[in-house]
Amino acid sequence: MFAGIRLLAHDRKTNEYRLVPETLPTVLRHMTSQLAALPVSDLETLLARPGAAVAVNALYRAAQKEVAKYLRPGACVLTPRFVGEARATSGAQLASQSSEGEPLALAAALQPSSSSSAAAGEMVLLVQFTRARGREHAPRAAAKAMLARIRARARALGE
Repeated sequence: MFAGIRLLAHDRKTNEYRLVPETLPTVLRHMTSQLAALPVSDLETLLARPGAAVAVNALYRAAQKEVAKYLRPGACVLTPRFVGEARATSGAQLASQSSEGEPLALAAALQPSSSSSAAAGEMVLLVQFTRARGREHAPRAAAKAMLARIRARARALGE
């Protein structure tokens, strides 16, 4: 018998592993790379259509620079960058900044586009939520809840 927490899930389409969103609070404090802090407006764009890939070129210039500097293709974590806050350099800093217990962080993947509508080789960000049979609405509800938390934090900081 095996017991434990599933940290990674295999994506059959891309043959790569991705972070499981439910374990992000546990894994985050141990991460030192593959972390990107994006402006709130760009996270809103990514969360508007959960599971849909968004081209990196469609993000604001600051977000494009952040992605280019801190991310390599594969699994990554995206966090909101609020005005006046310093960029967290590790997952432990992100975890300690969270006052409500669960950090404001999203499991995502940076990957080449597989869509015929995007330019060949264009990099896209894909925010991933767990899907389950009988719970098809869960990714949309999770995206909506995360977006509400991000907006509440932005309002509290006066953005």
